[in-house]
Amino acid sequence: MTALRDALLGFVREDLLAGRDVDLDADTYLFEEGMVDSLGILRLIAFLELEIGRPIEDREVVMEHFRTIRTMDERFGPEHGAGV
Repeated sequence: MTALRDALLGFVREDLLAGRDVDLDADTYLFEEGMVDSLGILRLIAFLELEIGRPIEDREVVMEHFRTIRTMDERFGPEHGAGV
């Protein structure tokens, strides 16, 4: 597990899900399973920008990059080329 993945999991659990007891892991489909809504994605993107230290470009904001915690980590994490 990467540091970014851990941070994203924590943010979704504590902030977006408000600590609700749900089954969430790096491969959970965040939208399809109702974990993140349209306002939640804005908060998630803002959090992700702070974590990676750069803005996320408009062209990068597509569903496939935010489907799961793992896909966000693979797209934007420093261990994976930071998605640039």
